Amino acid sequence: MHFKLGFLQCITAFMQDWDDYRYLLAVKRYGSLSAAAARLSVDVTTVSRRIKLLQKNMGTQFLERLADGSYQLTPIGEAASAKAEIVEKELAEFEATATGSDLNVAGNVRISSVPMIINRLITPKAPDFLNQYPDLELQLNSDVRELNLLKRETDIALRLARPQEGGSHVKVKRVGGLKHAIYISANVPLSDYPKLPWCSYHDDLAHLPQAQWINKEVNNGRGVLSRLKAGDAEGVIESVATCQTRSVLPTMIGDGDLRLKRVEDKTSNPDFVREVWLMVHSDLSKLARFKIVSEWLRDLFEAEESR
Repeated sequence: MHFKLGFLQCITAFMQDWDDYRYLLAVKRYGSLSAAAARLSVDVTTVSRRIKLLQKNMGTQFLERLADGSYQLTPIGEAASAKAEIVEKELAEFEATATGSDLNVAGNVRISSVPMIINRLITPKAPDFLNQYPDLELQLNSDVRELNLLKRETDIALRLARPQEGGSHVKVKRVGGLKHAIYISANVPLSDYPKLPWCSYHDDLAHLPQAQWINKEVNNGRGVLSRLKAGDAEGVIESVATCQTRSVLPTMIGDGDLRLKRVEDKTSNPDFVREVWLMVHSDLSKLARFKIVSEWLRDLFEAEESR
């Protein structure tokens, strides 16, 4: 009885300290007290107070304030946060084993990608998938900004180019490719197609394959650019759907939007495929829920690519 009580007291004390370390780890990952607070859904005062308490208990300084008012980790703070990352990983593995979530498809999985992929493909398909797994929850993040797996901003990321970051901490797999075609509004007669200007992207997105293809068409005298430039595929879709322009879109998106129709241009058709890559943190990839979700996403894109 005394042993059990002592053990529980030790575990409780450890978890209280660990909760404070989470705040330090968040500052390291997100770069500032305010960013850490936003990520943890608390105010900046709470982050500051918890780290000060941790420093007091440990008798050392983990953060130092710079001349511009910002904070940075001290060398001992860097060492402490590195150890905290190891503990975080081991706790996640222990929790998965203890609850059986390493075997059962249960819990939350965060998926991030560009809005087009999340809103137009994954969200419509998700309900049927979730019906098979009543204890599974998907958190879908549509963001043009690439969320960082190493900072635990997401669990699974879908990228439209081969990822270069992550190293051994991240598992990367090609899961499909996005074929492209020309689309106009379903309300526009095909005879008017050549008259429509091309909707392309902001100049800082000129590197995109679809933007390069459209620019090539214009340079070859096959149309002009619209004065309306989009910041993402959603903007392009709306521009085309409202009869203003023509553009190039993934067939898995364009064919599924009843407001659009595909054009088969005998003189020129898009000849490129954008690869889709799935990224998952290595220490999560073995858990059942991440395996199942990763396989589902792979099947979705393989089916689209084979159409």
